[in-house]
Amino acid sequence: MSFGSPYFTVPKFEYVKPKTLDEALQFLAEKGEDTKVLAGGVGLLAFMKERLIDCKYVLDIKGIPELHQLGFRKGMGLGIGAAVTLSELLELPVLKEKYTALYDAVRNLSDPNIRNRATLLGDLCEAIPWIDSPPPLILFDAEVVIGSVRGVRNVKVKDFIVGTAETALQHDELAEYIHVPEPAPGTVSRYLKFSKGTEFSIASVGALVANRDDPAKRSVRLAYGAINVMPIEAFDAEKVFTQDKPVKELIAEALKVVDSTVETLTDVLGTAEYRKHLVKVQTAAVLKEIMEA
Repeated sequence: MSFGSPYFTVPKFEYVKPKTLDEALQFLAEKGEDTKVLAGGVGLLAFMKERLIDCKYVLDIKGIPELHQLGFRKGMGLGIGAAVTLSELLELPVLKEKYTALYDAVRNLSDPNIRNRATLLGDLCEAIPWIDSPPPLILFDAEVVIGSVRGVRNVKVKDFIVGTAETALQHDELAEYIHVPEPAPGTVSRYLKFSKGTEFSIASVGALVANRDDPAKRSVRLAYGAINVMPIEAFDAEKVFTQDKPVKELIAEALKVVDSTVETLTDVLGTAEYRKHLVKVQTAAVLKEIMEA
């Protein structure tokens, strides 16, 4: 399957590179409706080349120091600035130690050359069905910190994407960083994606379990990407794991709930039936791994 653009250029635009966050927010307040933000630029330039995006201004935020902040604070969690590249994120040891599902997603997101340029927030802001960032971020109850001249607001990742290529951002707002709370001690998580024959994910699943050995406190989360217009969390299947039953029985019951409640779509990458099959296989594999690890 081939996805290519007949164009070799992008539409004309004015390039703007602010040096401070205040300068960027002021520009968006004045001209945000005609502006697209560039962090890594991987998705933006591709969409512009395809003539899917046309704008008067491109606001390059890579020169803003605050947006390069990356770090973990015990009891607080992980902060990932809008200009932090995927490669920089992978170098943070705590990502693999505490946020394994997110580590899995970032490590398998494109190739090393793209990861040297692309950003996690940029991936999220594309808001197209086959991106990798939403499922693992939803697992950890992450939120996007959004700034404007009017102030700052936080939006949960599960509420950030509101449609295909549509987010909760207003024209005058900038997604400044992602905050990912610290998971409970002993939390286990994984992320699987299937993308055979294409660079895009056809189906992906993230799973997390906290307090695995105590049914009264156990918390399991399941989040899916690329199978529908927006990311999906399998709330009904998650409730299965509050029961005090053998793991094999719980997984079998959860798979039945997932099969009956998680809706899939048909597009150029695959049919709904094919995705439904992938969901079953992936869910079984990831639940077995996190519940029996």
